[in-house]
Amino acid sequence: MSDKQKALEQIVALAASHEISADDISAALEKSATRESGTQQKQTSVLTRVLAYLGGTFVFAGLGVFIAMHWESMNFAARVVITLGSGIAAFILALVALHDERYEKAATPLFLIAAFLQPAGLLVIFEEFYTGNQWELIGMLTTGTMAAQQIATLLKTQRTVLLFTSIVFCVSFLLIFFDWINVDYELVALVMGTSLIMLSVGLEKTQHFTITPLWYFIGACWLLWGVFELVESSPVEVLFLGAASGLVYLSTVVHSRMLLFVATVGMLSYIGYFSAKHFVESIGWPIALMIFGLVLIGMSALAFRISKNYIGSRE
Repeated sequence: MSDKQKALEQIVALAASHEISADDISAALEKSATRESGTQQKQTSVLTRVLAYLGGTFVFAGLGVFIAMHWESMNFAARVVITLGSGIAAFILALVALHDERYEKAATPLFLIAAFLQPAGLLVIFEEFYTGNQWELIGMLTTGTMAAQQIATLLKTQRTVLLFTSIVFCVSFLLIFFDWINVDYELVALVMGTSLIMLSVGLEKTQHFTITPLWYFIGACWLLWGVFELVESSPVEVLFLGAASGLVYLSTVVHSRMLLFVATVGMLSYIGYFSAKHFVESIGWPIALMIFGLVLIGMSALAFRISKNYIGSRE
């Protein structure tokens, strides 16, 4: 008797003892086949996405190398075509890819390429025809035009990559504008950092939550830097620790490990700065170093406990 026949006899015996019908066996086999097919499709989807991103990266790298090698020998028209023309072409291809499931994964790298090349082309045009000396006007016109394009396309397509580029161009526009009207850098950092954190909190409950860790990081860094610059060497310098503690609390509310990370690093950095400033010439400096080390250990344990108990696993 062959192994196959023995296996079939065992299957029949098990089916009879457990009252399993032929239909039950057939349904189980179909379910198993469906599961295997789904796994293969998922693997194929991941491979397709990886290849799409790699393909876009190589295309962008090749174009960048070509532009760098021949930039000086190009005339104005060639520079506009190779930058703005290529950017518009990539943007159109990305829009076309959105309507074809076979190429939908290629839309994201194409949008990113377009977001880099189009403003470069606009800067080439403005540099050729603008005769003034206020570079801020060129910067605001370029970033404002790109922000309008990205926001309009975002409202139509709801793609996360377009929200990301929209934020980039809007932030760039505001930074240039604040520089143009001579706003102090620490105030700009404070306002922009707070705004980015608030924006990220608003995005947490949307389909675009995947980009919030980066903006939490940038916003928190700006906010803490702005607060430190405002209170440094003043009687209220300790307010920096209050701002960092506020970010720790906010990280537990919005379940953001990135906010917790930035706030913890900010606290530790300030403690190190304060110790070096006030105790470096003191005989108690070695003791301060040991205390600082214990504080580091304690805060790392506290951050781990906060992350484990109060922050979710989404990031």
